[in-house]
Amino acid sequence: MACSQEPRVFEQKTIERGRSLFTVGPVAAGEVLFEEEPLVSSQFSWNKVCKYIACDYCLKNLETATQNARRLCKDGKLELPYPECCETVVASQVFCEQCATPYCSEQCRSKAFQKYHRVLCAGSGVENADHPLQALENVWRTLHYPPETTSISLVYKLLAMIQQTNNRGELLSQISLFCNRSKDEAADCIHKLLGDQHTGSITMLREMVKEIFGNVMPDWMTEDGFNSLLAMIGTNGQGIGTSSLSVWVKNCDALELPEEPRQQLEEFIDGLYQKIEEAEGTQDAFLNCEGSGLYLRQSAANHSCMPNAETSFPYNNSVLRFTAKEDIAAGQEVFISYLDDCMLERSRHSRQKYLRENYLFVCNCQRCQSQADEPDVTSDEDEYDDDMEHEDSLS
Repeated sequence: MACSQEPRVFEQKTIERGRSLFTVGPVAAGEVLFEEEPLVSSQFSWNKVCKYIACDYCLKNLETATQNARRLCKDGKLELPYPECCETVVASQVFCEQCATPYCSEQCRSKAFQKYHRVLCAGSGVENADHPLQALENVWRTLHYPPETTSISLVYKLLAMIQQTNNRGELLSQISLFCNRSKDEAADCIHKLLGDQHTGSITMLREMVKEIFGNVMPDWMTEDGFNSLLAMIGTNGQGIGTSSLSVWVKNCDALELPEEPRQQLEEFIDGLYQKIEEAEGTQDAFLNCEGSGLYLRQSAANHSCMPNAETSFPYNNSVLRFTAKEDIAAGQEVFISYLDDCMLERSRHSRQKYLRENYLFVCNCQRCQSQADEPDVTSDEDEYDDDMEHEDSLS
């Protein structure tokens, strides 16, 4: 669960960036600014097909660390030392009695039923490829291959929430906070996400969704409306990763051990990750249960290539923690990076190109301004990426 402390930030709109977050008072480096659960979250479709078992509501990994390691290593006899470092509680796991959808606890099952699952429960037909939701997922997987960035299940969970809620106005008001793209921007986002060759398939997706949900949200079922919906989840979705194995490793690192057992443990963990890497078919596979969520407060945080805050998932589920990376003065804007650590080290040209194509804005942060006089391409890696994209456009 998210902590109950008052958020150390407030939201305010600015002319330059729209929704923005500012500190309520002075904040010290390492201080938690807030924690929040997503409005909605969902496991990625390919990740789920690859047998990564996660709670349908909070995305907590439902495997034990040993089960996780055995599957990744393709070694059914593998045993992990220090099993007490695994936090997975198998006894608390429950399932939907009609469709067997898994949950980490009765609390998550209850929340899912209250928010969306009464509409989505597929009953005994959940594994039937002809079931409307399964057919929808199958089409989606032909459009969006790993590495995944969003999921069609966020679309149908949102629609189910709207159909099931007793306070539709409030829910639509919350969803509207994520909607800030023009028609042309939405089309550009869909092009980047799925490519021009999938235009017909997007129409098929829209018709399939419309057949399932009818007139729940007629505006979303138009061509422009559906594109805007996909763009909304594509640009606002926060990636989520959970792993019982990673939690086990972290807890092992915290053990107080004599020098020799410590060395043996570290060698075992190094060897374990080597096995995972070498296992046939897992070189490019997922290491975690992966998904995406829409977060009301976090979505107001703007990007900087010199972020003063960062997000994490400390409970191995979808609860997001927002933490200061440095001391932040009262009333100062709080920024995160939309880029991973590797991309942050790239040239201004590469960073801005990625942000422009994936988030539809030109970064004007302090770092980008200070590097404005740098050449457009500053490294062999950047040139290689541009060459590859040019080749793709010709093929």
